[in-house]
Amino acid sequence: VAKAGTKLSNDDVKAILMTTVDNHYPDNLSTYAGKLGTGRLNAFKAIQKAQDIANAPSVDPVTGYTAALSCPNTNLTWTKNVSNNDVMIAYSTNGNFGIPSGAYIAGDAIANGGVVIYKGNGTNFSHPVPKDSATITYKIWSVNATNDYSAGLIKTVKSPFSIVSFTGNPAGSIIILNWTKKCPNSDVIVATNGASTFGIPTGTLNVGDNIPGGGKVIYKGSALTYTHTTPLNGTNYYRIWP
Repeated sequence: VAKAGTKLSNDDVKAILMTTVDNHYPDNLSTYAGKLGTGRLNAFKAIQKAQDIANAPSVDPVTGYTAALSCPNTNLTWTKNVSNNDVMIAYSTNGNFGIPSGAYIAGDAIANGGVVIYKGNGTNFSHPVPKDSATITYKIWSVNATNDYSAGLIKTVKSPFSIVSFTGNPAGSIIILNWTKKCPNSDVIVATNGASTFGIPTGTLNVGDNIPGGGKVIYKGSALTYTHTTPLNGTNYYRIWP
């Protein structure tokens, strides 16, 4: 890995080690699926990958890279390298990125981690916050005309819990629910119950699912309003989560 020198950041070394592993899950019991990391370390493959990067033309990274969250966007800025190369930016909600290879456009997934959100010759980009109450990592590379990449630089932001108001208003036999969010692109779930007790949502929940501990999901999505057409007789309680 040392042969690649300044072409690799610490995060790039991590990505090489994670993306050149051998799949060891077929050799283990199915009960361990997904619980034993990304695979078995393969030092030979990792050195080969680092050697490929070392042999590629050298591309300098950007400087002055910043990431500032200001809902509904994360505002990213940078200064391009002295060769005026284009840049590419990807984001991840689990902190993992693959090593880019070849050409990408916005929306492409990088193998082993990261989704491309920008490719171009600008010096700033605003990315709509994709998720509430999450750590979002952004990685930037310089890239030349033959799709050789610089070392990647990372910045991390923490998106807020964005529900700022939640109201319910009866209108005849229906109840109209409204809410506002700091980060309007993020999804919410809304649950109802005949008592004021609600459980804590975990895992993937869909409309119609019961929440252990209390509550039934009646809405899931990115809207700012929902009309509950089948409320219970008597008092209805509602709770919302981003």
